[in-house]
Amino acid sequence: MFIILTDKVSHRLKYALEEIFVHRLKKTYILTDDISQFQDNSSNVKIQYTSIYQSDLGGYWIQNNGFLYETEIRLEFKPAFVTYTIEKNDAFTDYINFILNKFPSNQFTDAFFTTKHSAYFPCNGFMPFDIFSLVFWKLSRYEEYQNYKGDKLGRFIYSQSLDAKNGIEPIPYIDIAIIYFANLLNIDLREIWRLKHSPTVDIDIAYKFLGRNIIRTIFSTLKYPKFLKSRIKTFFTRNDPYSWNNTVAQKFKFVENLHVFWLCSEKTNTFNKQVKLDYKNLLKDIKTSNQNFSVGLHPSANTGFTEWEKEKNWLENITGQKIYSSRQHFLILNLPETYQSLISLELREDWSMGYSDNIGFRAATSFSFRWFDLKKDIPTPFLINPFCFMDVTLKNYLKFTSEQSLKSINNLYDWISICGGVFCYILHNESLSSDSEWKDWQNLFENTINRGQN
Repeated sequence: MFIILTDKVSHRLKYALEEIFVHRLKKTYILTDDISQFQDNSSNVKIQYTSIYQSDLGGYWIQNNGFLYETEIRLEFKPAFVTYTIEKNDAFTDYINFILNKFPSNQFTDAFFTTKHSAYFPCNGFMPFDIFSLVFWKLSRYEEYQNYKGDKLGRFIYSQSLDAKNGIEPIPYIDIAIIYFANLLNIDLREIWRLKHSPTVDIDIAYKFLGRNIIRTIFSTLKYPKFLKSRIKTFFTRNDPYSWNNTVAQKFKFVENLHVFWLCSEKTNTFNKQVKLDYKNLLKDIKTSNQNFSVGLHPSANTGFTEWEKEKNWLENITGQKIYSSRQHFLILNLPETYQSLISLELREDWSMGYSDNIGFRAATSFSFRWFDLKKDIPTPFLINPFCFMDVTLKNYLKFTSEQSLKSINNLYDWISICGGVFCYILHNESLSSDSEWKDWQNLFENTINRGQN
């Protein structure tokens, strides 16, 4: 049990403590602004989260700079950047040896002690930064409420982030900071270490050729004459290169923890190009996916609550069950409006937290976390599930080859392994097809999928 003395109790502080102690470290704690209560709890590990350290009260000290007492959103606020190194001691060494026993080839176990790790909110105390403010800053997505220049779709991108401006790679440095914090408190993380594989697939276009009306088929044929031979073959065999059986069902047949997000837009435009919703093969494939995996909604892009509600109701009708998870199409995520709309739709979790223009972690964590509504200054039970890379980002945004992509994925996987986090990523049925521009990427995806099963 931990007892934490603070100058003032606030929603923001309680949220940070819940995420760190309860959801990550699996520990109970008491938060108080009563000095007498703090003094009387001699059997608990004490932490003073105060502006000034009171030596007569004892315990660890983290200097409080007041950030978590605020209730407003400061549009120009930028926390100071700090780096730190982790010195070897028995606790850290035991933990890294534990990781090495599981992953002998992990390239970052040595670097764990030599790397200058990144953080914000430098302070005095038993550690060089205010971990509570750091966790809140990153998990609340504070900077996404500030004035930033998005891409052409209005998305928050890595190149505009404070991390990019400080030269911080989007590795899970929040998770590393919590490991550092826990070991300083003599918490044995080996007991709670878990590496979870959580692959996801988006079905933006269920079929390459089938499922269109005659007008759309003719238009596509004229626009893409190079596919004429394949189109004719598919017409006669009814075996589409992008179909569920040829892509997802084949690649993930031995995977249990797969989430599949279906675009259910009845409107065909620049952003939403799903096939006809009454196409019998589409209905069959959605039902099949629901039998074997977790099905979620892929809300149409550049629409809103009314359309999303129709799409959710349609998907629930096809699957015969309530839908509770979603991922934004094109990762178009605007805070707080998007999450407020999803909550109004009775959705419980989102899988959009990642970058479209880079690999890595947008919130600097590989773990799921609850959304804090910064506009209302309250925590919510709505769950955010981060991902670390998307196939399209590797190939089309970063212009990586499959070999370069493998190296980058390996780097992320090794950091996630050290942290005992969640290896979550996005693929598409299109990219899983060998009959496409993704043909040379199939070995990479299969190795990634299979590695997660080890």
